[in-house]
Amino acid sequence: MKPSYRSIFALLISGLIAAGITIYQWLALLALRTSNEKPLCAINEALDCSAIWDSPLSTSIHQLSGIPLAGWGLVWSLLIIVFSIKLLLDKKNDRDNSLAVAALFACATLGAIGVVALILYSLSLQVFCLSCITFYIVVVVITFVVLTQLLYNKKNILAGGGAALALAITLALALYIPGQNTPLTSVLSSPLVATEKSNNNNQSLSNAPVTANEELKDFIEAQPQEVLQAISNFLAEYREAKTIKHDADSNRLMFGSAQSPVNVVEWLEITCPHCAQLSQQLASIKNSTDTEAWSLATRYYPLDSECNPNMSRSRSDGVSCLAAKSLICLSDNKDKVHAIQETFFANQKQLTTNMIRDIIRDHEVDMVALTACIESEATANTLAIDIAMAQDHGISGTPLVVMNGRSLTAMPHLIYGLILSGGDDAAAEFSRLPTPEPISHDGHNH
Repeated sequence: MKPSYRSIFALLISGLIAAGITIYQWLALLALRTSNEKPLCAINEALDCSAIWDSPLSTSIHQLSGIPLAGWGLVWSLLIIVFSIKLLLDKKNDRDNSLAVAALFACATLGAIGVVALILYSLSLQVFCLSCITFYIVVVVITFVVLTQLLYNKKNILAGGGAALALAITLALALYIPGQNTPLTSVLSSPLVATEKSNNNNQSLSNAPVTANEELKDFIEAQPQEVLQAISNFLAEYREAKTIKHDADSNRLMFGSAQSPVNVVEWLEITCPHCAQLSQQLASIKNSTDTEAWSLATRYYPLDSECNPNMSRSRSDGVSCLAAKSLICLSDNKDKVHAIQETFFANQKQLTTNMIRDIIRDHEVDMVALTACIESEATANTLAIDIAMAQDHGISGTPLVVMNGRSLTAMPHLIYGLILSGGDDAAAEFSRLPTPEPISHDGHNH
């Protein structure tokens, strides 16, 4: 059976659609990694393509091959396009089409296997990607056309598979440099190298002349271009952010005092990887700054409808709610609550309610008193206040960071720079930054 022009054009058009989807995904991934611009397909906690792109599997593929998962999708799409064109030319010139047919069969088979594997992986994460699902549908269409409209000879499958492999290697080599220029992680996760703490411990950063802030100047000059651009983008947003004042709670302070010139409040979710990264980066900033320079208060925003009415679904494991309430109850002991919180973060992938209790017990906490506190109405009210305050700031995901009443992107470099400036977002040293670019924050950070 010779393929019809209709089936060949169906393959060609489907290949072009698949290529368009993967190009969009790659560009969206690049925007996400370089400027934290949320893709259109990051809709909520269940439909979030950025969560798939940042997953361990996607990161490992990018790290091992040098090309992101979207790039390999583009390679596959280009194979379909190339061999569909060859099939079209073979038909037009009445030539033997066995090589093109066998190559398309090999590509379709591999694509179908890949789709099944990725769907199973998404199910394990309980997160789905709309652009990925669209791509999967196109793969299914291509596979259906190949299996039902093309007649292949098993003797040619090795030759066709070999041709497809050779072309795939060529395409991968062509995409290797763009793949290397695509960051493995978000710019928000870029290593923060803070300057050494000033020897003059009696001098507050806020008392230093802003125009002579050599520490801020040196910090800015030491950053790579992509970090400087991100700082500029997020600083422009911070300048436009609405100031919302809430009463300070000294029990929630983890560092510094409420009288500091820079007051930072963070909202964390104990299972959020970005929250764990932020906590580590802020610890580095604490070690590099004086306690008079800034303060840090920690609040919680569990992504679980069992204790957060703004969430659409329940985690059902109780981890987020129990961790948040436990840490609220322990907040009067700053050193202990910080150590417990960091242990939670270190074990967040396998964290269970029993493990939470074991970790707390290992820190010599009175479990009877803690249990009573966790179950108390007062703790529920405190958590409700945390959640309501986050909603006032328009939280769209965790972590949320607010500085002096204004929300800002949770980029440690920006936070550190503003601390060095004494909270002055118009400090002269910031004029060294590149012109800000418009960015979008649709979707969830977590």
